[in-house]
Amino acid sequence: MVCPICGQLSSLASGRCTACGAAFAQTTIATGVVPFDTTGLPPGATFGATINGTTGQPGDPSGGTTSLGTAAPTVGDTPPIATAGPLKVGQAFGPRYHIIKLLGAGGMGAVYQAWDAELSVAVAVKVIRVDRRRGSVSVEAEKRFKNELLLARQVTHKNVVRIHDLGEIDGVKYITMSYVQGDDLGTVLRREGKVPIARALHLARQIAAGLEAAHDAGVVHRDLKPRNIMVGADDLALIMDFGISASRDEMVSGTVVGTLEYMAPEQSKGEAVDARADIYAFGLILYEMLTGLRGTPSGSAQARIDAMKERITDGLPPARTIDPSVPDALDALITRCLERDPAARFETAGDLVKALTALDDAGELIPIPTRVSKRVLTAAAGAVVALMIGTWWLSRGPAIPVQHEAVSVLIADFDNRAGDRDFSGSLEQPLGIAL
Repeated sequence: MVCPICGQLSSLASGRCTACGAAFAQTTIATGVVPFDTTGLPPGATFGATINGTTGQPGDPSGGTTSLGTAAPTVGDTPPIATAGPLKVGQAFGPRYHIIKLLGAGGMGAVYQAWDAELSVAVAVKVIRVDRRRGSVSVEAEKRFKNELLLARQVTHKNVVRIHDLGEIDGVKYITMSYVQGDDLGTVLRREGKVPIARALHLARQIAAGLEAAHDAGVVHRDLKPRNIMVGADDLALIMDFGISASRDEMVSGTVVGTLEYMAPEQSKGEAVDARADIYAFGLILYEMLTGLRGTPSGSAQARIDAMKERITDGLPPARTIDPSVPDALDALITRCLERDPAARFETAGDLVKALTALDDAGELIPIPTRVSKRVLTAAAGAVVALMIGTWWLSRGPAIPVQHEAVSVLIADFDNRAGDRDFSGSLEQPLGIAL
């Protein structure tokens, strides 16, 4: 490990730095890079520091973790070998920052916890590593550093890490952001193996929402992976490390960037990528949250490349075949994210967010009540009224005559006023019978 005192690389098994003899006090660092000494807040501090809503006590060995990623983009999701950063624990970095501890170091930069004397809060400071062969910062590293700041600042969302500022002190370029207590998702999965469905969906919905905000701002991450997702207090998920992100207008083909284990098929071929490459990586992350981290091949880089080719050619077995408790609806969502053809995936992160919203916390589809338009509702009401009227009319039936009691009639003498004598005495009887 790296000695936090002298910065020399020593064996962790020895328990002490072989160069200066300092004892190693280990603690788990959420960036998943390497364990380092935790020194707490600056000497003399007697109060708690509120860090993104979390209070850390002076000297608390649990410390916290930065929400800035540090790994080089071509490194897998296993911790790289750390080397000493350009700053030392305990030193003043300009008049404003006091370096508390080294959180992690990678191929491009190093991240420190520092005390911001101006704001009286703990912050994360990320600096560019110097290329020892050239004695200066590489052009590519500086470009990525600026890119991380410019693109990340375009995205304003609660599930995306917000970078505050870019500066230079004594020739060291740096960016600062809030210090977040928690673990990166890679560390969570290495520690727990996999997470329950409800928690996986809780985190997945936040990651998808952060992706939607980034894509709406025209930013494609291109290196989404568990180590680039911070899990803070109350399982708040934040997307971080936009070092190799690109805007939609900058997408070009012919360049392969990203992490082999999470590259989309089109990305691995050096083709121009869009938001659907991030959706593919999201599918892999959700897959691993439900089934556990996929093993990273040990050995040469060629072994990792071969593993990537196999994944792209053969695909991954459905999550449900590994864990039968994964519901069909959730398994289908993951499968769609992992389609080799970008056109078969969710078209946008917004569509992905809607699909996740349609699932309950158990991963089952939420029943959708049938919606009836006003026109259909009006027609149905008219039909019901007409049916009621018709039923009433038909139920009336034919009219029943009213029966009266028999009435006796007396036929008396006829009075012949016709003036014809033939009628007299001849018509009385027939007329009486007829009546």
